[in-house]
Amino acid sequence: MNKNDVSTNSTFKGILKTLSFCPLALVLGIGGAIGLIELKEDIDQRKSNGLALIEDGAHLKQGNHNFVITDEFYSYLKYEDELDQKLVVDSFKQVYKNFNELNSNKLKFTLCTTSEEASKKYDLPKVNSFSKYDVPFYITEEDIEGKPSTIASTKHDIDYFTRELNNESILFKKNYLFAVYNMYDTTEEIIAPSNSLAYTVCAHETMHAMGFAHQSKDSILYPYMPSPYKDFTEKDKELLVKYNQTFYNATPDWVTNQDKSNNQPKQEEPQVVYTTSQDNSDEVCR
Repeated sequence: MNKNDVSTNSTFKGILKTLSFCPLALVLGIGGAIGLIELKEDIDQRKSNGLALIEDGAHLKQGNHNFVITDEFYSYLKYEDELDQKLVVDSFKQVYKNFNELNSNKLKFTLCTTSEEASKKYDLPKVNSFSKYDVPFYITEEDIEGKPSTIASTKHDIDYFTRELNNESILFKKNYLFAVYNMYDTTEEIIAPSNSLAYTVCAHETMHAMGFAHQSKDSILYPYMPSPYKDFTEKDKELLVKYNQTFYNATPDWVTNQDKSNNQPKQEEPQVVYTTSQDNSDEVCR
């Protein structure tokens, strides 16, 4: 994800990877190879079901994946203001709570930590190590990949169809974790986890870890900040539904529940009559 005139509101201190053939055999060999490549591409496309992925057919292995606040990450975080620390961790918690609600029960994410201190302080499950199915978090004060505008990065190591996340990690640029969107009036709204850049960037990079490529502006996967969203959009939800149906043959519960609700007979709502004039002067266009 790249920065593009990030608009933030500072609320606290610090706030924000020679065989020789006869000519005929060579022709047949090349033709066969091309045929196999075309067949494989066709299979990959069908397995991707039209999803915009980093690599056709690439997706997470079914089951639980740990997203790990490493000791290295926490060693930076713990020296920040207490409220800044809490905002970042709460933002990450909210990201994975939302992912677990938006995905089917075939795919679950757990936010945990290798740090004993962070585990106790933020009530996070502690793990001693992470496997090839997990994603550790790291943090840097330096420019990522030499690009000053990059605020987070995901290392991609893709195996066809099932991603084992070998050595994959999410690298955050420190300063942008302690920032919030300047969109609200009250302090409570400003410091809400879902209003922080830590939330948006974590969600964005996690969808990359799932195998998604960058998307257009109507998605949290848009590569620049700011954009017309800060949370999962309708397009993102549609992508996650198709992803689960394509790779796990499963539909998220929220879709099933929504369908059931839509099929229920609608009760006629009582008519409301306003007897006073309505002042629309505070309406906000976005």
